[in-house]
Amino acid sequence: MSLRQKQKGRRLARLLKSHNFDFADAKTNYPPHSLHAFPAKFPPQLAAFLIERLTEPGESVLDPMVGSGTCLVESQRLGRKAFGFDVDPLAVFLTKAKTRIPKVSELWRAYNRVISRAKRLLRRKSFLRREFERRFDKFDRQFLKFWFPLRSRKELLALAISIEEVVGRKAGLSAWLQAMFSSIIITKESGASFARDLSHSRPHRSNEKHFKSPLALLDKRFGRVLDQMARARVSSGGVPTKVGIADCRKRIPLGEESVDLVVTSPPYATAIDYLRAHKFSLIWMGYSLLEIADIRKKHIGSRRDGKVNRDCLPVSLRRKIRIIAKSSRRQARALEWYFADLCRTLKEIYRVLKPGAALVMVVGACFSNGNRVETHRHVLHLMRGAGFKVCGWARREINRDRRMLPVSANGNGKSRIERRIHHEYLVGAIKPPA
Repeated sequence: MSLRQKQKGRRLARLLKSHNFDFADAKTNYPPHSLHAFPAKFPPQLAAFLIERLTEPGESVLDPMVGSGTCLVESQRLGRKAFGFDVDPLAVFLTKAKTRIPKVSELWRAYNRVISRAKRLLRRKSFLRREFERRFDKFDRQFLKFWFPLRSRKELLALAISIEEVVGRKAGLSAWLQAMFSSIIITKESGASFARDLSHSRPHRSNEKHFKSPLALLDKRFGRVLDQMARARVSSGGVPTKVGIADCRKRIPLGEESVDLVVTSPPYATAIDYLRAHKFSLIWMGYSLLEIADIRKKHIGSRRDGKVNRDCLPVSLRRKIRIIAKSSRRQARALEWYFADLCRTLKEIYRVLKPGAALVMVVGACFSNGNRVETHRHVLHLMRGAGFKVCGWARREINRDRRMLPVSANGNGKSRIERRIHHEYLVGAIKPPA
């Protein structure tokens, strides 16, 4: 055990106590982080700060709930090996795209082939009708017809088929083109569907919405993104990364004591349903609504049936859950599953962390039926129960526009989430040295 590893706990405790983690004036929407909208992203500067101070170049960083890939992008940029996993296929697509960047010339060649192929397919109307019937069952077709106008359905189907045919097994190109494809669907206002506010995971249908041709949207989006990438000289840098689908509650696909740092942000308890918006893209990528519903059950805290393990929950949390259950048994059950799932996740993180290595979780407070649940304090208890040595916590104010948190349907700022979520917490711990 090196002296640096032994001192890491004290260093993390000092950072949490003394540093301002708001990054209020920092620019966060730059390539490749700007590739695709994603709700509740934490700022790149936060990940970079922790990675620089808690690891050395060449060491490894893990985010077991990778989301939009912020932690992996910053790890790669700083010369650290990066590992990231998620149960959400769209999150994995986006992270692969951001960390495995092909040459700009190669992207342009592939894109031009996709567009040419899509335009040819659009002239084959009977083929597209048959393909629409073949690819989607009755339930999925009803969803697509409700949310997407006819022209959008035709162009999106032609693009989806063309990407599959042109890219084939080229993983880097596939991830990039799929990410670009998804980015014209999951937007705040302009987009290929009748849905508004998909970027905040709060879709609502508007017949008055002015939507645009997916081909035109993709052409504009692709050119702008690649121009930004070229001017910023963004590249993967040859640093090893491993990105894949995995359920961190069950098993993180890494060996024991193989990771030097974990930085992650679990979903907000009972607040954000990522797949509520992501299904608008995933359904075009070959995932049925039934498959997406099964994926949703794997998210932290999503399960509501069966027996929950309450033994790992701290007494203070169980007391709070009993209070909430008096007014809403459903909300109480959701919180039980959320924290029980976090408990299982922490045990897996403990397994893969090296002795003396640090874990930092970014968590938000939870409100349930008027009851405030101080998530960070309960997570501290769960960390101790999993064997970690707790180093402390820090509060950071949230820039709601940059964090892309859900908003009210009418935009008047009166939704419960808008009134409640204005800050979050960094909770830090280390795996005790051997």
